[in-house]
Amino acid sequence: MGQTDKTKALTIVELIGEDATHPYRVSLFMLMPKDDPALVLGNMSVYGAITKNIFPEWAGSDRLGWLTESVQQLQETKTEEGSPAPALEKILEDKVIRISLVKAMGAITITIEHTAAPQ
Repeated sequence: MGQTDKTKALTIVELIGEDATHPYRVSLFMLMPKDDPALVLGNMSVYGAITKNIFPEWAGSDRLGWLTESVQQLQETKTEEGSPAPALEKILEDKVIRISLVKAMGAITITIEHTAAPQ
């Protein structure tokens, strides 16, 4: 587990697997404050770097476009108080990427995992 800034805990990254080069699951927790575009850009860079390594075949503009569109869609989704946040997902080859919005914290969570359990 690691994070980009220990004083602000901007992005938290969790890798689960036998080693860091072959993770079974990658989870990101990223603060996305509307009043700090530099932090948002930094977090987008972390997302971009991680997804580029996990999905090299997924074109960069589509990867970032999916994130932007998903966040906008989730922000527009109305949920009742106390209801779980909805999640959006995309399946690429043998992996699934899920994104959800934590509105109360101004954060998003992204999980990438293999669709088949590790052997």
